[in-house]
Amino acid sequence: MVVVLVDPNAEARAPRTAWLRKTGATLHEAADAEAAVAIAQQLSRLDVLVTEGWLDGNFNGFDLRDALRQRFPVVRTVFTSRYDL
Repeated sequence: MVVVLVDPNAEARAPRTAWLRKTGATLHEAADAEAAVAIAQQLSRLDVLVTEGWLDGNFNGFDLRDALRQRFPVVRTVFTSRYDL
């Protein structure tokens, strides 16, 4: 399974990356949507996008999902949040 994990907070990202690596996933980390798009352009396969719903910059997590679906139309997306809803 190929996963791109996007979270601007390195402290929040670290335990998630550790867990995903333990599952055997091929993991690519990004701190923002622009970096995630750049990573995805290098991939031949992407199974799962794990992203914060609210990101800094020009994209939010939903925009990122839509951008990645242009290249990987069946990518599954998991939205996360550090905020107490």
